[in-house]
Amino acid sequence: MHSLEEFSSTRIREFLNTRKLGLAALAACFAIQSMYGIIYCKGGVTTFWIATLFAQIPAMAWLAHKNRYATALSAAVIQLFCLWANSMECKPYTGGGAAMAYVVVLLYGWPTATVLTLLTIWEKKPQGET
Repeated sequence: MHSLEEFSSTRIREFLNTRKLGLAALAACFAIQSMYGIIYCKGGVTTFWIATLFAQIPAMAWLAHKNRYATALSAAVIQLFCLWANSMECKPYTGGGAAMAYVVVLLYGWPTATVLTLLTIWEKKPQGET
């Protein structure tokens, strides 16, 4: 009989092995945001990490799915929107209002990533199979 420790470590190892691509994609998003914050915006990394953490919520949710490409695709699509938002946020301030570029990430990036991921992982059953 297996102990609880063996069971949990086996499950964790299995989870990590099947989701390496998605976890690597999320790590790449944090690395890209860090480089962008340091090199182009001359600001702190913490702000960009918080923005990435919030923006990548849908991608992190796809970690629960068995398809190993779901998280990677969602993270990549959202990262494209984040890069655009970064370029808008790092421009010199011209006055008037708060920076709202990350609203576009939420309004357009999340639905786009979700729809593209659903279309990609959708498995059509062969005809005659119920």
